[in-house]
Amino acid sequence: MCNTLARGAALLIASLTTAAAWAADETPTTQAFRTYLDHCHAAHVCNGAYLAARGGKTIFVGAVGDAGDAARTPLTADSAFDIGSVSKEFTAATVLRLVDDHRLALDDAVASHLPGFPYPDITVRQLLSHSSGIPEVLDHYGMQLDAGRPSEPITTRDAVAVLAEEHKPLRFTPGTRFEYSNTGYIVLSLLVEQMTGQPFAAYLKTTLFDPLGMDHTRLRTPTDDAIPNRAYGFQESPLGDRRAYDQIPDFFVQGAGGVYSTVGDLARWQHALNTGRVISSALYAQATTPATLPNGKVSPEGLGFGLRPDTAGHARIQHGGDWRAFKADLSYLPDEHLTLVQLTNNAQDDSVDDHVAVLAALAMGQPAPSVQPSIAWALPDRLGKGDAASVATWFDRELAAAPRRYVIDDRDLNQLGYDLLRHKRPADAVTVFDLLTRAYPGKANSYDSLADGYEALGKREDAIAAMRKAVSLDPASIRYQRHLATLTDGKD
Repeated sequence: MCNTLARGAALLIASLTTAAAWAADETPTTQAFRTYLDHCHAAHVCNGAYLAARGGKTIFVGAVGDAGDAARTPLTADSAFDIGSVSKEFTAATVLRLVDDHRLALDDAVASHLPGFPYPDITVRQLLSHSSGIPEVLDHYGMQLDAGRPSEPITTRDAVAVLAEEHKPLRFTPGTRFEYSNTGYIVLSLLVEQMTGQPFAAYLKTTLFDPLGMDHTRLRTPTDDAIPNRAYGFQESPLGDRRAYDQIPDFFVQGAGGVYSTVGDLARWQHALNTGRVISSALYAQATTPATLPNGKVSPEGLGFGLRPDTAGHARIQHGGDWRAFKADLSYLPDEHLTLVQLTNNAQDDSVDDHVAVLAALAMGQPAPSVQPSIAWALPDRLGKGDAASVATWFDRELAAAPRRYVIDDRDLNQLGYDLLRHKRPADAVTVFDLLTRAYPGKANSYDSLADGYEALGKREDAIAAMRKAVSLDPASIRYQRHLATLTDGKD
């Protein structure tokens, strides 16, 4: 397999060369692409690097926004981003190569190859297809990860050891249903280490990245944490705030994430998959075919590859990533022979999934659509000019508009409300949280946030009423019940 990779490397490098800026010889397609992304960035939606390719040849490539560092260095097409769960494609490929080489079978029990693995009935196929029922080990570290710093360094082996130490039961009988799992891919990386005798990062480099000419791709490890030309995660607020939202110190868990890459390297990767240079074409076809589960439902995943259509209905082989501020998407549309890559580093940018269909349309020569800004970016000015009633009247008008001028997203409104609380503006925060309940009256979190606003404003009875509404909408939530109990001194 490695020899096959090496033979194709020169062709891949020549056909998928990325530029650090927009191409000088613009075509109508590249111009439409650049214009769209410029407008998208101006609307506070896009901040990242983007690429479209067909048959190994780049159609367009470029970047908008900045790298999230103190100098706000402009991003380029060669900027390296944390790609989150897109990393799982590499993990799956290393396992499938072992299958191709007859060192492993898909229906082998994982425990037969990985000593100490506490679930004897789970197979390699089930881990790859997210159908194993293995418990989510990262839940064990939930509070530490939410706080942004573990109490001690966390490595892959530490995380997997928790499964055996805590005797966590399976979530369901292996093979009976689909449930997305990070833990399964963490275990698979240890399986690869066990069977190859190499650290996972080194195996990725020597077996995949180097032979394919993916010179800007690497797994972040405790001993290799300096990423050249990297983007840093950040979070931006309509109030003008910008906060770092990058990696968690001392958190190095491989297999499910942790890889940094560029749009050009990921396009090389997809072309190599399509042309049989990573795993055999027969095995790749199997890995990109959805399985039918015992309950008759068709799984949305193959063996390491997502199989969900895009928002325009195009068939798609895909994996996304979402870690800290980083969002990533690598999509291949087989009917159109299109590869689309998006890498972003602004936590406010949740556009990557919707943009697959937009970028596909641009690549096929269709005109660029208009970009709608989030209403959260218009609200600070409104809050400064009018009282709560006038702001609510304006918001209701925008909510009812057809078509809408703004995207009205609960996450954006929620974040703005808490930003206002941090700015010691509780009355304005309550106004925004009230707008949130108008736009999303069926979401318990809308009222939980409103309760926080009232509490900061000193209106305890209003906070209790809001929390009672949240509990009524989601009575199973322990967090909401505890919040209500805190407000009522446990006597509700």
